[in-house]
Amino acid sequence: MLAKWVRGMAVGVLLLAPVAGLALAQASADVPPPDGAALQQIVARVQQRRIQAVKQALGCTDEEFKILEPKVERVLLIQFEQAGGYSGRRGRGANGPLMSVVPQSEVMKARLALQDAVDNKDVGPPEIIRKLKDLRDARAAARTELARAQDDLRDFLTVRQEAVLVTMGYLE
Repeated sequence: MLAKWVRGMAVGVLLLAPVAGLALAQASADVPPPDGAALQQIVARVQQRRIQAVKQALGCTDEEFKILEPKVERVLLIQFEQAGGYSGRRGRGANGPLMSVVPQSEVMKARLALQDAVDNKDVGPPEIIRKLKDLRDARAAARTELARAQDDLRDFLTVRQEAVLVTMGYLE
């Protein structure tokens, strides 16, 4: 149950991209960011709207979408994890209020560890090389997991639905 909630929250954060700009603009204007509960409500609303948009774009019945919805959510979550919360050098994406709603992925942890090593002038090349390898390994694992999740989703789609999801960026 907790895993499903965390997955839902992570997918919701991914789907908040249009709202993130507004949140960042407010933060830069010295407006306090929304608290965790408010963020969770925003994430849930945006996620629900996005999922409904996917359902409508696919032309699914409620019964069909009951099968597809968790598969679509899984692809979205992995795509978000692959991005690793990246929004520039130690940007708000890594430490901002939206990232407080979901746990860090392995890609995010590896990216932040590499950034810490790069920022610390006392860290030598061997440590940076190890951190680079860790990040590349985490990204490769995420790509493999994404390919599996996309293949799993693709197995349940018509050709037209597959094309729709490719145009939406959910499938390769």
